[in-house]
Amino acid sequence: MTKASVPRPSVWTIQILRLIAAAMVLFGHLNHEVTQRPDIAVGFVPLAPVWWPGGVDIFFVISGFIMFTIASDKFGVAGAARNFLVRRLVRLVPPYWAFTALALLAMTVLADQMAIHSFTAGQVAGSLLFIPTANPQGLPFPILILGWTLNFEMLFYAIFACGLVLSPRRGLVFIHLALAALALASAWAPLPLPWGSWCNPIVLEFLYGIHIARWRRQGVSLPAWACVALIAGAVVALVLAQSTGIAGTAWTWRFVWAGLPSAMLVCGFAFLPVAARPEGALRALTIGGDASYILYLSHPFVLSAFAMGWSRLHLAQPQAYVATGFVACMVASVALHLWVEKPLHRRLERALA
Repeated sequence: MTKASVPRPSVWTIQILRLIAAAMVLFGHLNHEVTQRPDIAVGFVPLAPVWWPGGVDIFFVISGFIMFTIASDKFGVAGAARNFLVRRLVRLVPPYWAFTALALLAMTVLADQMAIHSFTAGQVAGSLLFIPTANPQGLPFPILILGWTLNFEMLFYAIFACGLVLSPRRGLVFIHLALAALALASAWAPLPLPWGSWCNPIVLEFLYGIHIARWRRQGVSLPAWACVALIAGAVVALVLAQSTGIAGTAWTWRFVWAGLPSAMLVCGFAFLPVAARPEGALRALTIGGDASYILYLSHPFVLSAFAMGWSRLHLAQPQAYVATGFVACMVASVALHLWVEKPLHRRLERALA
């Protein structure tokens, strides 16, 4: 690594990586859904060169990267912690609460078609407040199961906001110590919820992103070949983790076998020497990255509607099901982002201003 004498790489490449991460989660869910459908699963062999849920680990590294990028100059500034939290809540909460409400409606109206169709007031409260709470199966998942990742995101935001109260050096030390303490606590005796869920080494992945953002802010640069090598090395590492059976089993070490390749991807994408603005197809991919949060939240609902429509057509081509379902979720997420999420977010920000 060398100090750059040219402007730092544009961060729009990270938006494309966000799209890739969300697409990984979606593709994993599509593969799993087909295997649960005997009417269309005949002859289907899931395509799984990598562990598709690893897209979540990429998201966690990206989160650390983005939070430090947007707030690195706010440490020790009066009111910065409050403003940071408010903006995070405005960005994440409305869509999540909307889809949680939709999940509650489905569990009530379509109870006979839902794997989990009961809930308690405590679980609803925990889901809305991002506090891990046991569901009817005893697992620490919110009403909208995908929201387990947001429980970690909000925990990270709270810790980061506390760090913003301090000076830059002390704030970063606090963030490191807090996340390290949560990771180490998982090695002790089992803890009750919510700490039994929050105390997980996966939180260290946020630190990977913070350090990549620090290097970028300091003007560090990488040649294009090194960025490509990092990306290729990350893909090889993910393939090896899957082929050796490590992926999806060694949970304590997930921050290593999934987290480190994710950090390599973020580093490679963040330091790619690219133009200041994306053009053409790259611009379209960044829009997909902008819609990645809505894609993550909405795709279970889109897939449910898609599955019902597919069943009525009596089609049994599993590969076509996966491809068409993938496109349907992508199109729906971009539409929801452009026509619902983005305008709502702008209105809320104007109200705050």
